[in-house]
This record gives sequence, C-alpha cells and structure tokens, in this order.
Amino acid sequence: MTAIRFQVLGPLRAWRGDAEIELGTARQRRVLAVLLLGTGRTVTVSELIDTVWGESAPASVINVIQTYVGRLRRATGDASWLRTTSTGYQVDPDRCDLDLLDFRDLAERGRPVEALARWTGPLLADLGPEVRGSAQALGVARERLRVLDEAAEHALRHGGAAQVLPHLRATAAEEQLNEGVHAHLMLALAATGAQAEALAVYSDITGRLDEQLGIDPSPRLREAHVRVLRQAAQPPPEQPKDFWRGRRPPPVDLVGREHDLDSLARLLADHRIVTLVGPGGAGKSALAFALARRSRRVAVLELGPLPATADLEILTGILEVDDLDDDELLVLLDNVEHLTRTAGQLVERLLGAYPGLTVLATSRQPLGVSGEVLWDVAPLAVRPAVELFVRRARQHSPTLAPDLVLAAELCTRLDGIPLAVELAAARLRTMSVRDLLDRLHDQLGLLGGDRLTLPHQRSIVSSVEWSIALLDEPERLLLTRLSVFAGSFDLLAAEAVGSGARVAELLGHLIDRSLVQAQRGEEYSYRILIPIRDSCRALADPGELSSARDAHLLHLRSLAEASSGPELADRLHTRFADLMAALDWGLRPGGPALREGVELLTLARPLWDRDIGQIDAVRRWTGQALDRQAELEPELRGRLLQWAGRLAYMADRLPEARERLTRALDFLADPAARADVLLGLAAVSDVLLDDDAADLARAAVAAARRTGDDARIVDACAGAAVILAWRGHIDEADRSVRSAYEAAEDSGLPSDRCRWVHALVALRAGRLAEAGQAADLVLDRGGAPNTVIQAQICKAWTRVLTGLVDEALEILDEAAELSARTGWTTLVPEILETRAHAHRRAGRREEARAALVECLRAGLPLNDLGTLFRAVHLAALMATEDHDRSAETLQAMAAACRARIRYEPWPLRAEDVSGWEARPAVAVPPDAAPRADLVGKAARSVLHHFS
Repeated sequence: MTAIRFQVLGPLRAWRGDAEIELGTARQRRVLAVLLLGTGRTVTVSELIDTVWGESAPASVINVIQTYVGRLRRATGDASWLRTTSTGYQVDPDRCDLDLLDFRDLAERGRPVEALARWTGPLLADLGPEVRGSAQALGVARERLRVLDEAAEHALRHGGAAQVLPHLRATAAEEQLNEGVHAHLMLALAATGAQAEALAVYSDITGRLDEQLGIDPSPRLREAHVRVLRQAAQPPPEQPKDFWRGRRPPPVDLVGREHDLDSLARLLADHRIVTLVGPGGAGKSALAFALARRSRRVAVLELGPLPATADLEILTGILEVDDLDDDELLVLLDNVEHLTRTAGQLVERLLGAYPGLTVLATSRQPLGVSGEVLWDVAPLAVRPAVELFVRRARQHSPTLAPDLVLAAELCTRLDGIPLAVELAAARLRTMSVRDLLDRLHDQLGLLGGDRLTLPHQRSIVSSVEWSIALLDEPERLLLTRLSVFAGSFDLLAAEAVGSGARVAELLGHLIDRSLVQAQRGEEYSYRILIPIRDSCRALADPGELSSARDAHLLHLRSLAEASSGPELADRLHTRFADLMAALDWGLRPGGPALREGVELLTLARPLWDRDIGQIDAVRRWTGQALDRQAELEPELRGRLLQWAGRLAYMADRLPEARERLTRALDFLADPAARADVLLGLAAVSDVLLDDDAADLARAAVAAARRTGDDARIVDACAGAAVILAWRGHIDEADRSVRSAYEAAEDSGLPSDRCRWVHALVALRAGRLAEAGQAADLVLDRGGAPNTVIQAQICKAWTRVLTGLVDEALEILDEAAELSARTGWTTLVPEILETRAHAHRRAGRREEARAALVECLRAGLPLNDLGTLFRAVHLAALMATEDHDRSAETLQAMAAACRARIRYEPWPLRAEDVSGWEARPAVAVPPDAAPRADLVGKAARSVLHHFS
C-alpha cells in the first residue's frame, strides 16, 4: 500500500499514513476531485476549467490551477502522485491509493458486495454540484448502480439479501426516483422478513413518481410489488445435487474467476450449448467443473484421453446416451479440441433428442454447431495471478512468504496463464522466485507438473506441443513465424512476417485454436501469450525461425521508412518491444543483417530523441554497430557516425561527439545529412563554449537552405537562434526565429520548437510579455517533453524578472517533475539555476545559495558549461552582496572565465560584474587548458565556499 490515500466515494478526504491531510479551499478541493475522478489519464487544463469554473473562469485561471497543484503536492509531501503532462495533469495510480479504483477492481473480480462497501456516502458528498454533476461523476454514479444491480440480482437468487440490504437502503435514499433500486430494495426487505416495510417503500416511491413526475410505476416496480404481496421474494431452498455421472474432481479454490462463474451461469440459463475457449493452461476445465457443481444433474465426458480417431459411436457409448434423461441435465464435455467434429455431432444429437438438456464444453477452438455460444477464458490479470501464485506456493510450503514485487514480475512474464502460475508456484520448493525468473527465458521446461494428469497438461511446453500437433503444416509454419513478435501486431505485420498468400485465413484458424489472441478495438491487433510464444520458439526449426526474424527486421525497417518525426516516434513507441527484438537480431555480433539493423537504428532517431529513458540499450546497439562500421558502405557509415556523435552529445561526452561528427562528414555525400551534421557540430561547440559555435550555426543554416527541405530549415534556424541568442547576437537570432516560423508555415509543419526558441530569444531581448505568450502557446498545445520543459523554464524566467517569484517556483516544480518522469535530467541544472535567481529576487538568500549548490552539483557531471558559467557569476555576485569572504576569489574566477570565453552571464548586467578582475593570487587553469577545465574549477570553487 502506498503512503497517500484518497477517498472520493463519500466526502473528499486524504491521508498520508494515518494522518489526515488538509486539502485547502473549496475550489482547490474541486480541482483535486476532478483530477482523482480522471485517475490514470490526462485531465486537460480545459476540462478542469470547464468543470470547476465554467463560464466564470478568471483570466488568470491557468496560473490559479498551477498554484492549486503546487499546494496539493506540498500538502501531501510527495509530488510524484500528480504528474504534469503536456496538456494537463495525471494522477498516477501506482503512486497513491484511491477508493474508486478499489471499488472498480473488486467489481471486476466479481466481488460486488465488497466493492459497494467502499462507499461511505454519496460521491464527493461535501462538494458542490459543479463536480458532482460532471460527466465523470455521473459516470461513477452509473457504475455504482450497475454493480448494485448485479449484487442484488445475485443475492436475491442465492439467499443473500441481508448482505446487500444496507447498500440498497443507502442508494435508495440518494436515488429517490430510481425504480430499479427501489424494486430491489422491496424484494430484499421481503426476503429478510420485512414485508410491511417493503410495501411502505412501494407506497413512498409511487407517491413521489406521481407528485414530481406525474407518471405511473414501471412494470418492473409493479412486478416487485406483486411478488412482495405474494410473499414470493424468498427463493425456494436449494435442491440437493442428486445426479453426477463421470469424473468429479474435488473442489478447487478458483481465484479471479467470480465474474466468469456468475456470467456463465446466466448464459447457461439462456442457451443450450456454451463452449469455454482459451489457450492451453487458461483454466477452462477448472472453471467448467466449478460451474457444473452449481447444477443439480451433471454428466461428464472427458475427451482428453481419447484418440483423435474416436468416432461418434465411441463417444455415445462412454456417455451412455441411451440412459440419459432430459430433466435439467448438464452434460460437460471436457478437452474437446482434438475431436471437435465428432463432438459437434454428439452435441447436435443430444440437443435434438433431449429438449431439457444443456451442454457445457471446454476446447481450444469452437465446436462449430448451431446455437453455440463462446466464452473466452482469458488469462488472469496481475493481481489475481499473484494471489493464485501465493496461495499455491503456500499449499506446498505453508510458511513461504514470496516477494510480491518479484511474484508480480513472474506472473507478468507468464502472461497470467493459471497453469503456468501454479506450476511456477510448485517450483518454489526448490528455488527462489528470482532464480525461477532468471531461468524462465530459455527453460520453460522447468514448469512441469503432476505425472498423473493428462500428458498435455503436465507442462507449458507439452500443452503447446499438444496444440501445435493439431495444426496442419501451413498453420504450424505461420505460428512459428508469428512467434518472433515480442508484442502485439496487426494484420499487415502478420502478412509481412508470415509466408504465403493465405495469412489472413490461417491467422483466423490460429485465433480459433486459442494460439493467437485477437484484441478488438478501433483496429484489430493480435498477440501470442508469452509462454506460448516462447514454447513455439523452443519447438521451431532454427532455420525457419531465423528467416522469420529477418522478415521481422525488414518489416520494422519498412515501418520506419514510411514516416518521420513525431508520427514515426509514436509508431515505433507502440511497437517498442518488437523494435528492441529486431535491433537485437540485426546488430548481434557476426549477424548477416548488419546493414538493415543500422538502417533501423538510425531511422528510429525521433524515438530515441523523445524516449531517452531507453538510452542504455541504444548505446549498446550503437557500440555493436561501430565495431563493424568498416563493413558498411560509406553513406550508411556516415549516418551511423552521425548518430553516434549525437548519442555521445546526449551523454555529454562532448569531445567524442565532436570527433564522431567530424568523421561523419568524411563519408556523407547527401546534402541534407551534411546539413544535419553541421548543426550537430554547432550544438556541440555551443555546449563546449567554443568560439566557432556561432559560425558553425550560420554554416548549418546555409547548408539547410541549399537542401530546400523546410523541416530541415526549421531545425537549423531554430538551433542557430538559440546559439546566437546566448552569445548576444539578438538581432540575428530574431531573424533566425522568423525564418524558422516562415519555413514551418510555408510547409504546414508544427511550430512548437519555433515557439520555444521564440520565447528564449524574446526573453534574452527583454521582451518579457512576448516571451511569456510564446511559452504559453507551447504549454497549451504540448509537444516533446524537452520542448515543454524548456518552455516552462522560459515562462518561469518571465515571472522571476517581473517579481512573481511564487508563480515561478510553481512552474519550476512542474518542470522538475516532468524532467524526472521523462528522463530529461540534462535540463535539471537550468531549472535549479532559475530557482536560485527566483529565491535571490525574493530575498531568500539561504534558499538561493542552496539552489545554486544543487545547480552546480547537477551541472558538473553533465558538463553543462553554459549553466555552470552563469551560475559561477551568480555566486560571485551573491558573495559580493553578502560581503562574503569568498567574494574576491569568486569574482576572480568569474572574470577569468569571461576573459577566455565569449559568452554572456545573463541575466546579470554589465554593471553587476564590472570591476571584477582576475587576480594573480587566485589560481586558474593556464590559457592552453580546455575551457571545461576553467569553468569546472570555478564551479568547484563555488561549491567549496558555498557548501
């Protein structure tokens, strides 16, 4: 359980541990309520404004929301539960507990009475109608009514009316005109002996319906009234189960199947043939036998031990069909998949001969008979899978207490397949969960079980072997080839990796046999459960598997070639597991697909730029490719070196970046690629504070213009504007920004980056209102995380320089949270530098010094020379203002930096640093030393004096 808990199913409340949290003003509480109702998704700023303020929103409403968010984070003592996104805010369900999520989870797991117990009163009872009447709140209220309806129906059928009666009373008091709730309340009261009260309920609601709506009671309410009058609400006593033929296994404690059991019971009441379908090990048989125990008369026919040649005569003989009667008999046909045709004939004969008979079958594929209703037995979700794992583990070793985090990882790795989970739990007698996890990748045979069970139920591998043995050769070949997918895939991907012209048809066969799962949404996608996938790979012909992996790599490369920019990043992000698998295959040492692997690696740059949290894997792939670069043709080698240079730049290995990019120019002939490399070199030179940064930026713009590519011109002009602005060339930077805008507008390209750069240039020029407006446009429309963070920093500066320090600090808090969440930690020194200036402006000297120390500590490992340069000057100024003994030393250090480096210590003015001179008494690196050494020594001197 997490430390922070929220309650919305009743009055809005929050706790940290056992201490209740004060949630602030009424409007701040409403903002929190809207965020909590949208937990797990982004609640946009527009949605917050519409719900909390409506038409009365003030002009400063966005700033007010930011203030409320900052206060809520501070009140809870933890900012991680509430994330800032590019368009709004998102409550992270993994970082806090919320009673609404508990309610939904319990309802989904078929425990409606426990779910209803989470309600302590009306939803958000202490808030006004603005939130309670919102679409989100009304949706939650409908969820409660649905769960209550299911709970009441079940309770009234099975003699449990007393359990739901308190919930029916509470909801009826809130929903005074809801006839369904009152009908259930009347029946529950009558079932518990309170018939007079039940009749009074009917009288009260019919009076309200007449007075307030002028309508008569509905048929449902009238029927409940008649049942109460006839005292028919109490169900008759359950009849004993007086007939069971065939195997009757002992009851098992099913986990996570309550919803399936109740839904299947209703299906069997309305349909005569229901088939449970699902992959091997999903728990079809256990579910079917648990369902059969609810029936009075059962006949079981187990088909698993029978050969595939068994005919209809054998089946009817074993079942003793001639001795059956149709008195509400349930026939359970178990493990039908290898005899579907013969079993289908048996079912048609049974249903035709016995009108009162119902058939329940388990199979990995449908029987295909008329009237058949299919029920997919899905693998377990993580939470019930872990519960099953722990229960079964304790059956083998009662004192065992497995690590729940590792258990969740294991159950995820096993895709929640109950057979796999149970077999894994049995292994804890001889190894730990970690040992088991470490060995699962290539040793699925570890998951073996009882020799007394059917052969195809003894292990995951044998279960998959059984399913594969039932396939014809084209189906088997397609399954082998599809097993190379690491995640989900669509039909086009299946056709690209599969072989032959019948992929769509054969894919349908594999879905019918529960070897491939169809995921239905706006567009269909497919996946193979991990244990099935790994078993298929283990059983596959190595040559066929290699051929499929080659096709998989080519398919990913084709996808990457078909788009670019954010669209490509989105497309590859949704296929990230497959992208990793393809790159592992293509760039493996000695592999023959090096060219295709390098092409995919370099094409995927938009994704690497955005999702830098995967940078370690990208470095590994790049290193493997560089080891074999001599095998590549010149142009591709140049692209690889270009990417390696950018990667070194992102890792702050700046000399290496400069060397890689310079070498790339030796191999690249493509004008566009050369323009990109020049811009990269300008960026590296900028970070190193080299004198040629501005000239390289101008050269990159000229090269980009020669390509005629508007997107490249936008990048070059925007990048050059940043470099020129920090070196004081404001007019030239302004022109470069205008050129970037013009190129973006002419070609219809997004101008998010232009707006952030516009904000920076306007800020450096002192045009604060213009800078704030440009930053707000970025924040309103969103974009890449680094762009949003940089816009937040610019906006914070506009607040600092106009004296709105608290607003600035709120914005910087959001920027810090976004950088931590998205991996853009390279921007942390700038955030801290801005924070130090904010505190200094507010007169909070100690806080300013502390932020400055953090800035230097963060910037030194990153080699962020520009930020360190400015921070050293701020430290010297603060030491001078405070009459600190270190002032003279720090002034000398700053003066030495400024003498060697053409860079400005903005926002400090010339008069702020006038009179500072290098002094012989202060040791600085010699003139020949790298500038990084000079700035680094100055920064470490500040840390020595300020820490």
